[in-house]
Amino acid sequence: MSRLPRSDVIFALVMVSLVGLCAIYDANHVLTVISSMVPFRRKLNSTPQTTPPPVHISLPVKPSRRKTSVAICALSKSKPGWQYIHDSSVYKLFLVGIYRTTKKDLDEYSIQVHIGVDTTDPFWSKYDNYHALILASARDFNLRVAVHHYPKKHRDHLPMNELMRDAARTGAEYLVRLNDDSEITSMGWLPLAVHQLLAYNPPNVGVVGPVCREGKTSILTHDMVHRTHLDIFQTYYPPQFHNWYVDDWISEVYGRDRTTKIPGWTVHHHVGPPRYNPIMVDNRTLQQTIKEGRERIMAYLSRWNVSRKLTQAKHTDQFQAIQRGLTNPIKSAAIFIFADTNSAKKYAQNINSFRCYVSRHADYELVVMSEDDTEFSDGCIKKDFKFVRHCMLSNYMLKHPGIRLFFHLDADHAIMDISRRIETFVSGEKDLTFEIRFHIGEITVGSYIAQNTEFSRSFLRELSHTESMVDDNEALQTLILKRVELKNSCPSTSDYFKFVRCFHETIRQSGCQHDFWTRHADVLTPPHSFTYDGWLTKYQYSPKTFIHHAMKNPPIGGNNNGRIFPDVLKNGCKMHDDDPYRISPEQEDRLLQQRIDSIQSIWNANGLYNTSCILFKDFPTSPATASRSTPV
Repeated sequence: MSRLPRSDVIFALVMVSLVGLCAIYDANHVLTVISSMVPFRRKLNSTPQTTPPPVHISLPVKPSRRKTSVAICALSKSKPGWQYIHDSSVYKLFLVGIYRTTKKDLDEYSIQVHIGVDTTDPFWSKYDNYHALILASARDFNLRVAVHHYPKKHRDHLPMNELMRDAARTGAEYLVRLNDDSEITSMGWLPLAVHQLLAYNPPNVGVVGPVCREGKTSILTHDMVHRTHLDIFQTYYPPQFHNWYVDDWISEVYGRDRTTKIPGWTVHHHVGPPRYNPIMVDNRTLQQTIKEGRERIMAYLSRWNVSRKLTQAKHTDQFQAIQRGLTNPIKSAAIFIFADTNSAKKYAQNINSFRCYVSRHADYELVVMSEDDTEFSDGCIKKDFKFVRHCMLSNYMLKHPGIRLFFHLDADHAIMDISRRIETFVSGEKDLTFEIRFHIGEITVGSYIAQNTEFSRSFLRELSHTESMVDDNEALQTLILKRVELKNSCPSTSDYFKFVRCFHETIRQSGCQHDFWTRHADVLTPPHSFTYDGWLTKYQYSPKTFIHHAMKNPPIGGNNNGRIFPDVLKNGCKMHDDDPYRISPEQEDRLLQQRIDSIQSIWNANGLYNTSCILFKDFPTSPATASRSTPV
């Protein structure tokens, strides 16, 4: 028997040792070492193996489902024993109940909680307390909470209308009104309530509420509606009621067929000593408001029937027949855009987005006007389009008394969500609704809503004649100072920021108590206004975005990622499914917050921060999670 060469024995022992190491070390690494040792024994002349190309398997992606947005709202008045946020009924009853009963429904519903408090509340007026509620809600319950502060109109006035209005302005589809010491106790109540509202004919015209065994059990002591409710009534409850009778009213106004107390939705109201004194009205006032409310519902249903017939008959011979049959077609609102021939061509695709908007709402109309429409230029002195447009709008309003609301917009606006209605943004009986361009702090004249009243028409005519060194935005604020009897307080200057600072300081000193503010005008602050400049989010939008401003042609370049707005009219009045500018509401909120953070230093430097009764008292933590609303 021949003996193996010594070198072969050593090689074999090494191989055995390496195989044992495979149990301890990475096998791929050991094999690499072995392959590097083999050439020392002998060279192999095998054909090199080529690595096969990687195979990429694309799995089908489940499309994201659009969630139904719901705002759950309550007013809160603190108690003397509250020292920390966990002592409050908001935390330990209201939020706990929402969390426990809706956490399984979050795939279908996007919930935001809105808490309304007095600006002078000894607990809630402190930043540390309401900010702690926002953080604790996100940490403990995964709930987004906004805290709104409201000045007192009356010692025992409850600002429920203001709170529900601000909740609706966030884009919520459904509005739930509860008490801060009410605890929801039944699972699955939210889909039950939504399905019942959808079951009405037409859908979402009516009210639902839970079973509550405390208090007056014969009525809805808590309620839920679709945002259509604000299209019908403008305010959530009649403004005549300061605290009592709101639940009596809403339990009666829709009638038996449109009012439902849902057995599967239960609420425990932890009743304690009253925290306000009832403000009574007589039964005659209650019955009169119910009667007027029912008339508003019938008028809305009539408009809905006309709209439905027009929609069903559109693009058919019946459409013209129905239009001829309506001797005076009902139009509740008009979108007014002033554009000369060049602007109309340059911004045609923007304007087409509003054509889609009025096609969705048959009781709206679109008015595109230019200087050539001389039938509406009577008494218009200035010919500069920035000024003459307001005079021509006033004349158009006078000649169309049947149209109640006019939404004035520059041609560089484009609408993203054609389902939302203009009425959502109107503050009850106020004649004019303006908005703040928050990166500048000015009240903008490029977008406002005017009710068709003599006050609005005379204000717009006077605006068109107001002198300004800069532009019509300065003219608007100059006219406001005149209307609040503070004329010449802020002289026109080429330093526009200096003028804006002076305007806000002057208004602050007046306390926003003039009749102009209390009866005639409202100013919306972001994120509750109807538009914002698209470059703030690099022109990205989410399902809750209503209108983008500064949609220029040519687009704003650089890092702003501007673009010419797509022609949605050619795409069935919707954005393309693969539009790269579409983002989630949470992403939009983050982008806006980043802008707020970067702009705050500019506001501070120009004296706008915390110096006006129009603007924020404090900057919000996030447009989606906290707001400091101070209605004018």
